[in-house]
Amino acid sequence: KRVVPPYAQKAKFKEPENPVIWIKALFEKYLAATIFEIKKSFQHVTPLATMNWVTTLTNILEGMLKPENINNKADETLFEQWFVLACVWAFGGGLTPKDGIEYRRNFDKWWKQKWTGVKFPSKGSIYDYYINNKTGKFSAWSDLVSDIEFDSSTQDMTSVFVPTSETSAFMYFLDMMIEMRKPMMFVGQSGTGKTQLVKGKLATLGEGMMSLPIAFN
Repeated sequence: KRVVPPYAQKAKFKEPENPVIWIKALFEKYLAATIFEIKKSFQHVTPLATMNWVTTLTNILEGMLKPENINNKADETLFEQWFVLACVWAFGGGLTPKDGIEYRRNFDKWWKQKWTGVKFPSKGSIYDYYINNKTGKFSAWSDLVSDIEFDSSTQDMTSVFVPTSETSAFMYFLDMMIEMRKPMMFVGQSGTGKTQLVKGKLATLGEGMMSLPIAFN
């Protein structure tokens, strides 16, 4: 109730109850089977309860449900596409290799086999794509990677952050959560850019925000 009705009003749907009905139906369609499979076959590097996944999904949907992403002419099919992307990251975003098991790769395989209504591009995995709000179609995160400038005479290589398709995905959700003032935590293997990404983002925040780094080992 706190997410979909305000969006439907802001987007000026002629029948604002439709997005509510569609999102509710998508929760009923996807959640039970996905939660069951996650509990049965997967392990997150940081243990998460069912409420964590549902809360994360709700927060991501809140960040995605904007008129510039889904306008009032959108049908149920487009809503499902955005819902699926939110589900992938809410349930699978915290999966990393653990105890020799490639949980992300396994989740990608399971998702493609289980949920066939929304087709991801055949190349790569479900983690490689976002929805371009201008086209309403999947585009590669790599399309968002920008070039960097490096001058070896004045810069230390260790101070340079090199963006990748994975960090583009991280930044997408980091920007989303900061805008909504929601908490989030990055997990992943060493060297994937988590710390540098957050440090870089914190450095760009305005004077109205403060940050305090705390090291844990």
